[in-house]
Amino acid sequence: WLDTMLDTAMGKSAGARTKISIIDVDSTLGRGQICRVDVPASSRPIWAKTSKNDRIFFRRRSNSTIFYEPHEAEALDEYIADHWPQLAS
Repeated sequence: WLDTMLDTAMGKSAGARTKISIIDVDSTLGRGQICRVDVPASSRPIWAKTSKNDRIFFRRRSNSTIFYEPHEAEALDEYIADHWPQLAS
């Protein structure tokens, strides 16, 4: 299910680079499992697609996820140019 959702949201190429693993844990809260998702850096921007078919761009900062609103197009262009200069026109 998670593989399919990632392929749909990010595209098959980006989804294929994502590693998913289930890890058994034993903590003071008890035994259980967690799902770990490792996402490597990309050589190009990856646009996500929402359930409403909107295209949005997320970025990570420390332990936060930030997405750019449509009115922030200039800031997004600057971010992409800074992180992927080879794509600058």
